[in-house]
Amino acid sequence: MSLTHSLSTVQSLPHLPPIIQKNHEIVQEFLDNLDESHLITENIAYEAIIKKLNDKNLSRESFIISMVCDTYNLMGIYFDLIPIYNDVFLFNEASRRALVTYGCLFYYTKSNTLKVIPMTDDVSTLKNDLSKILNDIGDKSSLHFWKGCGMRIPEECNITISFTKVYPNLYIKSKTSDEKIFLEEQPWNVSIVYDEDYLDVPKSLNPISHQITTPNSNMKNTNIPKGSGESNNVKKNSLTVNKEMKDCDMVVELPYMPPTADSLIAIGFKDDEIEEIILTTT
Repeated sequence: MSLTHSLSTVQSLPHLPPIIQKNHEIVQEFLDNLDESHLITENIAYEAIIKKLNDKNLSRESFIISMVCDTYNLMGIYFDLIPIYNDVFLFNEASRRALVTYGCLFYYTKSNTLKVIPMTDDVSTLKNDLSKILNDIGDKSSLHFWKGCGMRIPEECNITISFTKVYPNLYIKSKTSDEKIFLEEQPWNVSIVYDEDYLDVPKSLNPISHQITTPNSNMKNTNIPKGSGESNNVKKNSLTVNKEMKDCDMVVELPYMPPTADSLIAIGFKDDEIEEIILTTT
């Protein structure tokens, strides 16, 4: 049994609500108090990402979008290098939400059961439960602390995965009517199909809209430009659904592209002894 560990960067994550930040601090103190001989520094890459982003003195929006993109890609690499990350992502919606939002502790127990403790749980008793947790960890497992990718997805929202999409998508439907929203992120814009009365799209976002002409339909097809690609010049596209969240069914679709689900494309040419072109589809 071994324990993973990383230096604290809690203070440098501006997206954290106070309760989540407090939970991160408690877990970090919990790890810091362990015997260093039992620790493995696994998240050097994660900490390097956060340090580099802080060094760039980015705006809050630029920091968050860079953190989400960079740590989500790192998590995808861990799916292959550290398979328990892949297990947590596929385990259930709660564990998947924890990975992509505010983080979690996770490990395999002695009975080979995956245990996931989201940072949204009450972890204030972790220090007192140290011996219990250590005794619970399987001999061939490790205790992992992933600090999250920085997304925000409420518990009321279902989370599915896609092998074919490279950006997240969002689907919202009213529980009290047929009104719906389909939001699909694309490389240079956000595409939205929605009922006009169901969603406010500010003109300041420079939307390009087309009415969908079908009988008894109020639906629009709108494209909203994304950022210009310039550093520290991230565009924040804020939209408002004209219903309370409790009156909506919601689904977020997240991309899932682990290297183990990829294929290797190797191209050789006549009379060549080596394959001249090697590609993957990720």
